[in-house]
Amino acid sequence: MTGFNGFSINNDYLSGAHIYISGVNSLNSDTIESGATASLTNSGVTIGVNLYGQMTLDSGSWAVGGSVASGGVMDVKNGSIAYNAGIASGGTVNVDSTATISGASVQSGGTLNINSGATLADYTTSGSSTVTTVGSGGTLTVANGGTLSGTVQLADGATMTIPTSAGGTIDLQGNTNVGLIISGTGSVNTVISGFDGTSAGQSDGITLASVQAADVTNVSYPDDNHVTFTLKDGSSVELNIVGVTGFGYNLVADANGDLVYEVCFLAGSMIRTPHGDVNVEDIRMGDEVIAYVDGQQITRKVTWAGKAHGTVRPDLADDEAGYPVRILKDAIATGVPYKDMLITPEHCLFFDGKFVPARMLVNGVSVFYDKSITSYDYYHVETEQHSVIVADGMLTESYLDTGNRQAFRQEGSVVRLCGASRSWEDDAAAPLCVEQAFVEPIFRAIENRAGNVEGAQVATVSPQLTTDPDLYLITETGQIIRNARVCGKNVMFMLPAGVKNVQIVSRVSRPSDAVGPFLDDRRKLGVLIGKVTLLDGNKMCDVTSHLEGSDLTGWYAQDQASNRWTNGKALLPLDNRKPYSFGMLSVEVLAAGPYVMACESQLHAQIA
Repeated sequence: MTGFNGFSINNDYLSGAHIYISGVNSLNSDTIESGATASLTNSGVTIGVNLYGQMTLDSGSWAVGGSVASGGVMDVKNGSIAYNAGIASGGTVNVDSTATISGASVQSGGTLNINSGATLADYTTSGSSTVTTVGSGGTLTVANGGTLSGTVQLADGATMTIPTSAGGTIDLQGNTNVGLIISGTGSVNTVISGFDGTSAGQSDGITLASVQAADVTNVSYPDDNHVTFTLKDGSSVELNIVGVTGFGYNLVADANGDLVYEVCFLAGSMIRTPHGDVNVEDIRMGDEVIAYVDGQQITRKVTWAGKAHGTVRPDLADDEAGYPVRILKDAIATGVPYKDMLITPEHCLFFDGKFVPARMLVNGVSVFYDKSITSYDYYHVETEQHSVIVADGMLTESYLDTGNRQAFRQEGSVVRLCGASRSWEDDAAAPLCVEQAFVEPIFRAIENRAGNVEGAQVATVSPQLTTDPDLYLITETGQIIRNARVCGKNVMFMLPAGVKNVQIVSRVSRPSDAVGPFLDDRRKLGVLIGKVTLLDGNKMCDVTSHLEGSDLTGWYAQDQASNRWTNGKALLPLDNRKPYSFGMLSVEVLAAGPYVMACESQLHAQIA
């Protein structure tokens, strides 16, 4: 180990070197190569150091300027401060409890972690304030208990994850910035500025990682700078977004949840009125539209018209990403629709007295996701009662306010005071039907005529399927255990001594991908597990932890008391094992697959 009682300037410390800096001593413009380490304590200082190895700041030490290069790791601890550090691709800075980092620049591929009790702050020197920037491709993570006390500029293409209690200000750069992820529920005390969603091609997005979009029951605006999402369990999430009431807004869940898709038309859709077909964007409150009740044509007054903006999330599955559905002219029947129709995936079409979401009819040929459109305005038209109306010659639905009205800007100058939210069960003009027995015949009829539709897309090759789950276990130490044998539905695994829990790992696939979009199950399913038994030494016992823990990692909610689906990587605790004994674990697999081979690696990555 090398210690200093003075200053080190412009030295190059090679692999194997260990540098110790204490008190008033410092490193100045030195280079710490890969494999070398530097430890600073008792207010030691580095200035302009290039770090390829590892550096630890402890007990009130400082690092001023310099860069953390590829492979470099800087740990900032116990009251120490890192000031104006540049974090290059492959470089990492970890800021721990009571430590502070200020004015960092996180470049593409760089990582900054703000751990519990640590602070990311703005410091003011010579009258100017430092601002932390996260460049495109960079990552900044603030753990629970970590704090932002200044401003972070988040570039388009960067990623930042914060808890609701982080504080500070985040300035979203660019017009399609979807890199901010917020975990937890409650009021988010971070101010979000730079949010832009006012026109096509200019929409930022915020991911709420702890919220299932299906759990949102209401969206409201307490004031011009706050939006509140109320959830089924009565809890809520409130965001502080500067000027949020001026924007259309889409709630986005993470890859384990669902997007919120409001029922709407895209610009250019033609709505039938007593005076002919009118562009949806020109419909206003007080106008009349044609509606159908019990097969009879009537007129109904428009009581509300709204507009919002959508931006595609191409990292998600097509039906969740937000791509609009294009229904080609004549795709349903001759003259239906009478021109290409563009609607959102959850928008419902009317067949035989029931509403069916457009996403369940996508065949990739005459009804498909239009991936040339990645940002768009969309519209709602609400009538006195929820109605069957005509758009582009196709029977479809008017808007039904189920609690998402506030996500839209009202069109027209007359303000409408809204009443209570409605529901599909009590207020819909016709039942919403997603049952395969009803939807699949409609899907097949549309599919069968697709080859004769002008503009039809080339049919894609059917995906390769397998029913082999490729089932194995992973222990808490990372050991992979393959099956010893298979007896009917039971898969047997030999367990080493000391293993107290395992993860059941398998292939994963969505039934809607493997079977068809007419099957309304978009869960990423692994295997359906029934009875689990453990022979431990000379004792046989049932393992029921997977049937008892409602929040057990990797398991879906139970459809039946005796079995449960995994998401492809499910935790199975093995309590009260005998010490030093080997065991045999028997896992009953009641259902597996089919799995889509093409998307297997992608889905495995999502659950890893």
